Amino acid sequence: MRIKIGGHIYKVLYVDLPADDAGVVDKTKGIIFIDKNLTKSEKEATLIHEILHIINSELDHVILDSLAQQLHQVLKQNKLF
Repeated sequence: MRIKIGGHIYKVLYVDLPADDAGVVDKTKGIIFIDKNLTKSEKEATLIHEILHIINSELDHVILDSLAQQLHQVLKQNKLF
């Protein structure tokens, strides 16, 4: 899958990641890595989390996690995701 964020195209890859990483962004290569062992909803929420990282890398992780979870809920409940 490819997504455009802020005029840049990112490839989304589902791979094995270390247990402490659900997702990682490599901005220089334009790749978002998501742990393939997560549940479907965890993958979706993690993708949102990583997109928010790309949009604003200054956000505190606690705030970022909260925003990602709430946005995921809104998208799911309104059948937009």
